Amino acid sequence: MHPSRPLPDRKPRTDNRRLLPLLLLALLLPACPRRTRHDATDTESAAGGGQPVPRAITTGPPPPRIFEQAPLFQPDNPAPPGVEEGSASALPDRFRSAFPWFGFVNRFHMADIDHHGVFIDFGTAHRFKYTLGNWAMGWSGDVRDGRETFTWAVDDPRDGSPNANHRLYFFLTRAKELTLQMRYRTSYRRSVTGNLNGVHGFRLTLQTGDWQVAEEAFPAEALREGENYLQLYEDRGPADDIGDRKGYFQVDWVWLRTEPPAEGSPEVQPTDGEVLREVALREDDGTEVTRPSLALPLPASAQYYLEIPRGSQEAPTDPYIGFAYGTRAAPTGQASAVTFELGVTGEDGLRRVVWSRDVGPERQGRWLVASSGALGSFGGQVVRVDFSVRGRPLDGFRAVWGAPTLLISPAPGAAPRLERTPRNVVLVLIDTQRADHLEPYEVPALRDRLPYRRLDVKSPTLRALAEEGVVFEAAIAPENWTLPSTASLLTGLYPMTHGAQRERDALSPEVLLLPLFLQKQGFKTGAFVANGHVSAPAGFDRGWDTFKNYIKEGQPNQADAVLGDALDWVRANKGSPFFLYVHTVDPHVPYDPPDEYLQMYDAAAYGGPVQGRDTPTLLERVKAGQVALSERDLVRLHALYEGEVTYHDDALGRFWKELGAAGLGDDTLLIVTADHGEEFAEHGKVGHGHSLFQELLHVPLIIRFPGLPAPRRVPQLVSLVDVAPTIVDLFNLGPAADAMGRAVEGNSLLPYLLGQRAAGPDAAFSNHQGERMAVVAGAWKLVMYGPTQSALFALAGDGMESLPVLPDGKWDWDALRPIAREHPITVRYLRILLGQFLGAPSRRDWRAGSAVETGARQYAPAAARYDAAMAERLRALGYLQ
Repeated sequence: MHPSRPLPDRKPRTDNRRLLPLLLLALLLPACPRRTRHDATDTESAAGGGQPVPRAITTGPPPPRIFEQAPLFQPDNPAPPGVEEGSASALPDRFRSAFPWFGFVNRFHMADIDHHGVFIDFGTAHRFKYTLGNWAMGWSGDVRDGRETFTWAVDDPRDGSPNANHRLYFFLTRAKELTLQMRYRTSYRRSVTGNLNGVHGFRLTLQTGDWQVAEEAFPAEALREGENYLQLYEDRGPADDIGDRKGYFQVDWVWLRTEPPAEGSPEVQPTDGEVLREVALREDDGTEVTRPSLALPLPASAQYYLEIPRGSQEAPTDPYIGFAYGTRAAPTGQASAVTFELGVTGEDGLRRVVWSRDVGPERQGRWLVASSGALGSFGGQVVRVDFSVRGRPLDGFRAVWGAPTLLISPAPGAAPRLERTPRNVVLVLIDTQRADHLEPYEVPALRDRLPYRRLDVKSPTLRALAEEGVVFEAAIAPENWTLPSTASLLTGLYPMTHGAQRERDALSPEVLLLPLFLQKQGFKTGAFVANGHVSAPAGFDRGWDTFKNYIKEGQPNQADAVLGDALDWVRANKGSPFFLYVHTVDPHVPYDPPDEYLQMYDAAAYGGPVQGRDTPTLLERVKAGQVALSERDLVRLHALYEGEVTYHDDALGRFWKELGAAGLGDDTLLIVTADHGEEFAEHGKVGHGHSLFQELLHVPLIIRFPGLPAPRRVPQLVSLVDVAPTIVDLFNLGPAADAMGRAVEGNSLLPYLLGQRAAGPDAAFSNHQGERMAVVAGAWKLVMYGPTQSALFALAGDGMESLPVLPDGKWDWDALRPIAREHPITVRYLRILLGQFLGAPSRRDWRAGSAVETGARQYAPAAARYDAAMAERLRALGYLQ
């Protein structure tokens, strides 16, 4: 047990937010010139129950290496140096014309900073990537108190443990011994138990008083190459009240020291205030130029995890990193010789030095400019990029990376303009429509995955609309069932923000709905809804001139009836700009298409348990393990669903044709999407509302308007929360749109509609009732099943997770364990993205580095009150069970 020791006050921090505006554009141009797969090992140890924990390593074999034959992170493999170098006044033309895809300075909070070990700066956005933001890890309440910033260790109500747990994940390139240092402050003396990777237990005694540092040494045998898990826990003893939580102690920083500083070397905590600087150095002509920079003490490394953009034949990319570099003298005028290195580590574990230079003391105070050389060979891969410096440390001396930026060359040309704004909008949501069961999203490999799927699903209407419009190939639903996902569509808020995530939840009356906003701008608004959850009791009836819910009214809710009523409403209101929302449910249970549509997909005789009107009850019995479906049963079940898809597509085609005949086709924006998909035993389950697999989250999103440029397909990840701000943006409503923009968390898709690029990183997020979290990025997906268990999935060529299912229908987790172990950089990348999203005060700007609340507030749900008839109809559809 190590007692705490006092530490001198830390150095003041710099407010990171002032460096953010226009940082990407600052790149290398002179600014301010002036003369003068799954790893289920992340589980709580048995020690988590509050029993005494031994300080020694538990018996048994040491943790396995990720690669048995060689260390994961190999020695440096030198690569050709960067191809450009010179003074800033001789910037290569391609720097000026390139597109800034990722700015390393304004994404500094997403980097691991290593200075004699990994440094975790609490109280700032830096800690989000270690603590999964504020989600279920026992941390909350980032506070700036004068010069100090800190985070509270709290009691998380979602934990379910008898103890107060405080957890974090960190990444190591070498499993070597280190010392944990934690700078803390507490109002009550307390004993905190610790657990490292489930194999090393320890205790820390936290003393009252001013800021102190607690220490604990960790042996190499307890650590892993790649991701490590640290848990601190304690009995729920005396605590401070901080709002609705109990605060146990405050943490300023955690330092995982792998080595002490050299004798006589300065002690520097590499906080954002120390590293993020606007540094002024000289050009060759004597001009002093200031650039936003990473000003690193010696030795240090800023390590970023990101996916290198991959181009296509239509949009080729030439990614590389451009930067300035130099050294800033110590206040005494002293300077040190410095080695600058830019390294890239791929999933093979081999670090490649893509650029390196030595800068002697005689060159201190000068800017030089360089680039990494082409990184196209890493296109589409998740890599670690490190900006590293070595040399003799001097107090106040810094090695400076000026405005380092991942650039894409060539930059896109001038974006085409929107020829005209739409007058009306029709938003069609097809309940339970998975994307890969529509012609614009057909994946031939899916037939190999699903033996019961015999034919492609016919959807000629959506194929034609896709050929005239914009197809978003990777649209993701924010949740896996109707109520929260549709609420996100109509509010532009993520489910954790609008709060309506459970079956008896209703939207808070304080939440701004898109129809209410448009109604105030003079639009006629109408909603024709065939799902009982999107109803008045759930808070969806605000802002509509006409609101009809077919379940509430007990009326036929097939597509022809719903779309027919919607068409009548359009004819009656076409004299005014209108917003029409149509929510159909044909692909939802009960699967009961007209017989001619069933015959398209299964014309053979069938007498088994799968019968159209009974499918809601059948699926519940299958989920409960009371009924097992044979392959023949699955063929029929799937054919019923496919028949509903094609029936709906035909009905939508008739509706759109009539809309055109009424003269509304050319000035009406049409958006077709879905709230979620449906499972057909791809991963052993059926239905929806229970998992976060792609068959539930990947939804169609097609936008058609003749005023847009040429039809296109957009491969970037987008979310349903982006639809509402896109509609507002397309209508060009001026200052009123700004008010709506401040109330949403989604981002307008107009740049994509116009063929523009967006800065990275590219990711989409989903959850299930706040208890499970998922992030998708590139060809990978990480799902958190609570705070201590995770699954890494590689999205296969058919766009779905590769997860073997055992004969009993359970998932074969053991078959996936090697995926996470063999892809530690990908796991780290996805955990950084998810932590940043879950911690960001504004999820609209989730990539930003602020820990200060700037975004939409979080709403408490109201209670949905369904009358007896409505509740019975919902139960017949599989809800309110």
